[in-house]
Amino acid sequence: MANTKLETEELQALRKKIFITGYKGGMAHLASCYSCLEMLYALYLKDILRYDLSNPKWKDRDRFILSKGHAGLALYGVMQKAGMISEKMYDSYLTENSLIGGEPCMRDSDWVEATTGSLGHGLSMGLGIALALKMDHSPAKVYVMLGDGELEEGVVWEAIMTAPALGADNLIAILDCNRIQKMDFVEKTIGNPRWAEKWASFGWEVLETDGHDMEAFKNAILQKTEEKKPRVIIANTVKGKGVSVMENNPNWHFKLPGRKDLKVFKAELGISDSELEQPMNSAYIGKLMELAEKDHDVIHMLADSGTGYDEMFRRNFPDQIYNFGIGEENMVAAAAGMASAGKKPFVFTAGAFLAYRSMEFIRDDICFQNLNVKIVGMGSGLAWSSLGPTHHTTEDISVLRAIPNLLILSPATPRQVVACVQAAYEHNGPVYIRIGMNHEAEYFSEDYTYHAGQNDLIRDGRDLAVFVTGSILDEVVQACDLLGQDGISAKIINIVGVKPFDTQDIIEAARTISKIAVVEEHNIYGGLGSIIAETVAYNGLHAKVYPIGLNDAFAEGYGTQQMVRKVNALDAVSIYRRLKEAVAL
Repeated sequence: MANTKLETEELQALRKKIFITGYKGGMAHLASCYSCLEMLYALYLKDILRYDLSNPKWKDRDRFILSKGHAGLALYGVMQKAGMISEKMYDSYLTENSLIGGEPCMRDSDWVEATTGSLGHGLSMGLGIALALKMDHSPAKVYVMLGDGELEEGVVWEAIMTAPALGADNLIAILDCNRIQKMDFVEKTIGNPRWAEKWASFGWEVLETDGHDMEAFKNAILQKTEEKKPRVIIANTVKGKGVSVMENNPNWHFKLPGRKDLKVFKAELGISDSELEQPMNSAYIGKLMELAEKDHDVIHMLADSGTGYDEMFRRNFPDQIYNFGIGEENMVAAAAGMASAGKKPFVFTAGAFLAYRSMEFIRDDICFQNLNVKIVGMGSGLAWSSLGPTHHTTEDISVLRAIPNLLILSPATPRQVVACVQAAYEHNGPVYIRIGMNHEAEYFSEDYTYHAGQNDLIRDGRDLAVFVTGSILDEVVQACDLLGQDGISAKIINIVGVKPFDTQDIIEAARTISKIAVVEEHNIYGGLGSIIAETVAYNGLHAKVYPIGLNDAFAEGYGTQQMVRKVNALDAVSIYRRLKEAVAL
């Protein structure tokens, strides 16, 4: 038997969706999700589980418990396809307002029957539910899916031993037998497990099937029997099924692909570049976890930022994360202490609270002593758009660039964030990185790297040179597209390294084009515009510098970042009009 063409296409779409969601979120157990996906699909979408979409708590519904909770994204993906949870809920994974995490939680949805993730709990919980249903004379069954590595937990065998003795013939265990646990193959860890023999010896009815053949799996589940025993379905599967580099590879238990492997994922799952856009803060935490895995001295320090990304870091590196609560100055000073003791702290919270509230501590404790602390301000520019001027980070460059020893990086896209974090890690000294958090458009390749002082040419042009920094790059590109419709050719140069600053592109633009515009989601005083005007003046160049930003004012308006940009004439159309003025000068 084989899955139908339509089923195969739908399973491929689910694998793609799981990957994109996990990738954007910055972390996922992809291989664990892929080994059990066909079985989850069959349970919910091929008439195995009895449920009522209008009544999640119908008393005679069948129950399903994903004891191998690491595959939560697969379960939620199938639930979304079945109509149990919304697409909005699924897509919120590890965003600022995340409605789901990577493991099933009863608080997430009425459809989740048990909170799992800590391995070994599911079968005992399922046994309890099964016994309760029998007491109520309910026809409902209880299905529990376990991983074969999970069976190393002793409590599982207590449940296996007692279920037959207690008459739980309405309990069906599903063993996702992919033969791999976190660090190695199961057989290398505990020897030949002989699962069928062991389960049978405790009084279970044992059936074995191909876990990727949904019809065969369904037949095993629904097979009629005269035996009044709990049943276990040993489903032979491939961990990482569907992506060649992951299949049967223990190295893929819990990680996302790097640049080389990402090409394989994209090709085999049919994913385009635009589908992998992620917020900058997701890219930041993803890269930081990569560094933390390789270097135990990398420390994530936060001031009650409370994002899902922080929680993912905590789960994986609990001894490399410290939450200082609502005490930014204390956190910054403690980071200086950590650095003086040989650690590599990355300080992370809202940019406004770092740049303004903690400025004295950045100056005296970190920069004066030239300590190896990385300061990452979340929510550059108008990213905190709904919270107003107290949270806007629109003066941070002007405030911090006067402090000696401090490098300042202002990436425009998630891939630039990853490159900047790597560059900051390699730099022995203080670094400030300002990042956005609202699904910024991507303009750079997977292999993008950043080197100190580097500027990036987005496109060439002859009539106007436009310099831009930060996540407003996308608005500038759109504005210059509109200029092109008017026959105006604009050169776009993206500035990442605000300090140190490479002046060569400015000097060249002043000499060859002479008309320079500067766009920044920042006060025009002290920011990139001031830096470029200083460069022009210091080098005796004859060029007009036209600044576009906040003109010595606090931003007006509330709403999405796009809405607030429009109110403050920093959206694409407004920038286009102001660039036309610059050309006309």
